[in-house]
Amino acid sequence: MIEVTGSAIVTVAPDQATVPVTVVSTEETSSAASARTEREVARLVAFMKTLGAVEEDIRVEPIRVLPKGPQTYPLVRDEKPGDATATGPAPVKGFQASSQIQVRFTDLAKAAQFVSQARDNGASGVNVVRYSVGDPANGAGRARQAAFDAARQKAERLALMAGLKLGRVIRISMPSRDLLAAMAGMNRSTDSPQTDDVIRIEASVPKAKSVEVRASLDVAWAAE
Repeated sequence: MIEVTGSAIVTVAPDQATVPVTVVSTEETSSAASARTEREVARLVAFMKTLGAVEEDIRVEPIRVLPKGPQTYPLVRDEKPGDATATGPAPVKGFQASSQIQVRFTDLAKAAQFVSQARDNGASGVNVVRYSVGDPANGAGRARQAAFDAARQKAERLALMAGLKLGRVIRISMPSRDLLAAMAGMNRSTDSPQTDDVIRIEASVPKAKSVEVRASLDVAWAAE
């Protein structure tokens, strides 16, 4: 028996983009900061919808309010900056309310438009855009076929070195966790090692880059 591992990477064009943005407001009181951030979030979400995003594509994190200064959070009451009676070791200098929003676009042109205009419609900052393939199976078949071909070439060379003839395939296996990840459409960040059959990419906007699909197969042949 000759058993080898074949690996291959193919590239496919992404068909969706996920854009994370941040909304931050600073005001004298926590209630004012929270209210302003809430208004900006609503304005930003409305802009997302004009570009074709629907409720299922938008995820808004709860607003978080923190004092600007040495005072700890949560606050006992709503204080103004410089109030000598403020709770804590020193008076606060204002309050910052923030919210994280994530939106998915299936039209990459709309995603690029959103990135370029987000700050004019309520966003304080735009983070790294994640491009991906909506159907994780797209490209996976090509990658596996290429991985199998690579495995066969290895096995044929080994058989030739040993003076044997390659027979029928008796076993093919692949990492089950990676297959499940691909089926679930999971995307890995660029901080983590890329794993088999997981479609993922992270890139700066607005230009979309090809998505890499990697596959590995353990293949065993009978040797005659």
